[in-house]
Formats: sequence, C-alpha cells, structure tokens
Amino acid sequence: MERQICYYCGASGWTKAIAWIQIFLYAFATLAIGFALSVMIVSGQDAFEQARKESLDRGSGQMENLPFGYIGLVVYLVVSLLVVTVGIVMGIVLLKGSRQRNVKYLKWWIIFAAVCLVWALITIASNGTIWGIISEAIFTVAMYGFGIWVVRTHIQEIESDPRREPPPQYHAAYAEKP
Repeated sequence: MERQICYYCGASGWTKAIAWIQIFLYAFATLAIGFALSVMIVSGQDAFEQARKESLDRGSGQMENLPFGYIGLVVYLVVSLLVVTVGIVMGIVLLKGSRQRNVKYLKWWIIFAAVCLVWALITIASNGTIWGIISEAIFTVAMYGFGIWVVRTHIQEIESDPRREPPPQYHAAYAEKP
C-alpha cells in the first residue's frame, strides 16, 4: 500500500514530480551556463580583464573577489556544464526508476543527491556571512533531505509490495568452443 506523504499524492507521485522538476531546472541551468560560456569565449580574455579592471575602479566589488582569472572561469563554467548535464541524466534515471519500480535506479539517484548535498554545503560554507551561510544551508538540507526521504519511502513501498517482480538478471552469453 502506498503511503500518503502530502495531500493525495504518494511517494511514487512525489518521486516523479521531483524527477521532472530536476530535469527542468537542470535543463534551464544548462542553457544559462551555456550562454555564459559562449559569451565568455566570444568576448575573449581582453574583454574579461577590461570588465574586471572597471569593476575594481568603480569599487563595485562584483569581480574583485573572483579567485581566478579568465581561464579559471572558463574551466569552472565547463565543469559546471558537465555537472548540470549529469543532473539531467540523473533526473531521467529517477523518473525511469520510479516508472519501472526499479530500486537500483532509485538508489543511484539517492547517492547522486547525497553527493550534491555535500557539495552544496561545502560551497555554501566557503562563501558569505554567517547568517547567509546558515539560511542557505537550512534551505539546501531541507530540499535535498525531502527528496532523499521521498525516494527512500518509494523504495520501501516497492520492496514491501508482495506483487513485486524481481529485477531482470542479465548474464553474459558465451558460446562453447568445439
């Protein structure tokens, strides 16, 4: 029997909603990072250094805390693009795992979410004021924690279902030599 988590939607419905939200948000992030990366590459290093110098002259502080230069920022954006692409794939894995009731896929997503949570907390801890860090950390733990809890509940439902079929077993096929 499916446990009702919130309103009239059980863990299965929430898991699918989390998957679609993740796919949508990571796709949007892919577009945004791709746009930023293309602007960086098209404008070049000279334009970056000029903008950095103007920012320092105005004292706006927007670019003065940047720990790396042009090449570092381009590398950071490329790595970020790869990470959000993996996020899209993991959203699809979560959706497929929920639809097929495949516990293995759901557990892979939980591992991904836990790694993202740790990474987000490390990133948050390295920036900002103490109150900003605390508020962002609480929000991040609440969001990732809710997702992990819902997916874990969905796994428990699948595993406790008496009609559950075992996952397919794949064996290596080989021919005997005569």
